[in-house]
Amino acid sequence: LPFPVMHVDTRWKFQEMYRFREKMVKEYGLDLITHTNPDGVAQDMNPFTYGSAKHTDVMKTEGLKQALDKYGFDAAFGGARRDEE
Repeated sequence: LPFPVMHVDTRWKFQEMYRFREKMVKEYGLDLITHTNPDGVAQDMNPFTYGSAKHTDVMKTEGLKQALDKYGFDAAFGGARRDEE
């Protein structure tokens, strides 16, 4: 691909997902950027203590906004489950 791909990492994925991600990076020679919201990490944000809505907002939505700003993207496209919109 002529552009990087990004994973906004909530730190709550199955280990199989991380292995699959790394396999795809190697197989396709992807330029992978990973970002985890440091504010959420500092708060020990998790879906059990804070609820899934708050966790999704902090770790996914705010994390994505941070990453877009940090890496200076002009455009982005992605996907989310219907309940995460």
